[in-house]
Amino acid sequence: MKFICTGDWHLGNMFHGIDRLDEQRHFLDWMVEQIEKLRPDALLIAGDVFDSGNPSAASQKAYYGFLARLSSLGHRMKVIVTAGNHDSAQRLEARALCSAACRWRSEAMSDTYGAPTPTGHHTALSTTTT
Repeated sequence: MKFICTGDWHLGNMFHGIDRLDEQRHFLDWMVEQIEKLRPDALLIAGDVFDSGNPSAASQKAYYGFLARLSSLGHRMKVIVTAGNHDSAQRLEARALCSAACRWRSEAMSDTYGAPTPTGHHTALSTTTT
């Protein structure tokens, strides 16, 4: 079984007032290329996808666009996303968005059948591309 593990993307991070979203989009492009090339069985995104619990619309568009691009690869792969201390687990789950935009089956890994954990920090999005 082949995995790609990544994390700490901090999409939407500003560095001394400079927006880093362009370079972060280049990273997401590179990640898609690596997934196409390596064809892993699973992608694990281990926390801090966003730089804040309330990310900008542009940051969310980059993230959900990345997920949509993965679904269009035609490569069946699990995508597991966990929230970190900078993210909102509920925003990362966004099951309805992923299901509608990406045609993915999503499952929340949580305490009881999709109910978020009390802190939200241990909830994960697990998807399978079709």
